[in-house]
Parts: sequence; C-alpha cells; structure tokens
Amino acid sequence: DRGSSQRLPNGNTLICESVKGRVFEVTGQKEIVWEFYNPETQDGKRKLIYRMMRIPQGRVKKWL
Repeated sequence: DRGSSQRLPNGNTLICESVKGRVFEVTGQKEIVWEFYNPETQDGKRKLIYRMMRIPQGRVKKWL
C-alpha cells in the first residue's frame, strides 16, 4: 500500500497522500499545521511520495 498516517505525540496526525505527492499535518480540529508537495514532476504530474513518517529529532542526530 502507498500512503500512510501517523499519530504524533502532540496529538496531531501526519498524513501522506501518495498519489497527490502531498504530506500534511493536521490538528484534532482538522486544521492544517503544515504541508509539503513533492516538487518533482514527470510528464506534467507531481511524482508520488510512497510513504512518510515523522522521526524524533534525537534519532536523526545520531544518524548525522
């Protein structure tokens, strides 16, 4: 399956709309906190984003 959703520690939800190449975060009141559109296109269509998940900052620092 493509796409994903992830409940975040702050209660918001991270949603990946694969086919639209879009990822966004919403609050419990359905307000969009931020969104990202894949800037890559092919044949005039936005490229897919297979899946997205939030990674805690502490884990990212270990990888850098």
